[in-house]
Amino acid sequence: MAFSKQLCIKPLAHQAWRYEDVAGHWDQLILRSETEENGQQVEYQQGTLAELLDIPTLLARLPADLQDEQGILPGTALLCGTVPAIGGIRPSGSFSMSLVDPVLGCTLSHHYQTRSLPVVK
Repeated sequence: MAFSKQLCIKPLAHQAWRYEDVAGHWDQLILRSETEENGQQVEYQQGTLAELLDIPTLLARLPADLQDEQGILPGTALLCGTVPAIGGIRPSGSFSMSLVDPVLGCTLSHHYQTRSLPVVK
């Protein structure tokens, strides 16, 4: 378990969109990411939310103690997966990600640097 957490951190955005604002075109939202390889930024992932489980399906699978009659409890984050890595999963010294709304013309983005940790056994 410790090793898997070292491999796959879960950053959270400082900004978000209201679900109601994007629900009608949810499947058109685009996930993109880039990594650094040999000093160059390269495409690592690209796909739409149509490739992931939809929100009603995810909410139906949510444990009862994380829901109330309005839906997901305030302060709860729902991680819904990601699109496949282009060329497979591999380490990088940096990672850039974005969620693009082509309908409303807005983007959420984040970038971070990484550092390798020793393998925990």
